[in-house]
Amino acid sequence: MPQSAKATDSPSDDMQALNNGQMECRVLSDCLAIDFAQLAKTVDGLESDDFAQISSWSNLGITRRMALMANLLCQRLGRSAAIELAQHRSDMVRGWAAYMIGGCDKAPLLNKLEAILPFADDHHFGVREWAWLAVRPYIAENLDDALSILPKWTASSSEYMRCP
Repeated sequence: MPQSAKATDSPSDDMQALNNGQMECRVLSDCLAIDFAQLAKTVDGLESDDFAQISSWSNLGITRRMALMANLLCQRLGRSAAIELAQHRSDMVRGWAAYMIGGCDKAPLLNKLEAILPFADDHHFGVREWAWLAVRPYIAENLDDALSILPKWTASSSEYMRCP
């Protein structure tokens, strides 16, 4: 039986690069092992009190921490910061930006989907997953609308967007 990945499976040099936003996660265990408070120091506009708050989330599940981080970023930087964070080297920071789009405002589904599209088309598997998780509740609440919008995405020339 294959052994499951653990948050401690990444070598320490890689973890330092991941925590400093200098490299992208290679596997899920990398995502789970990242120190959000350390990585958040690569984002301009956060303060020392914020890092202590972020550290307090370390025992929460990853999706809960992603949502909390997005909420904090929205409070401190505003929703528009998601555009800048979408360019970050770290896939996790881009994931935070995707969650900002999903949770920072009550925009109509079409607007959320238009804003999440670059994240859904990101080269990194994790960012694409965060994009889906960020808007999933809104898709579920507006299923008929989503079913009229999302099939168009499958006609995309991008290998990340179309169905095989």
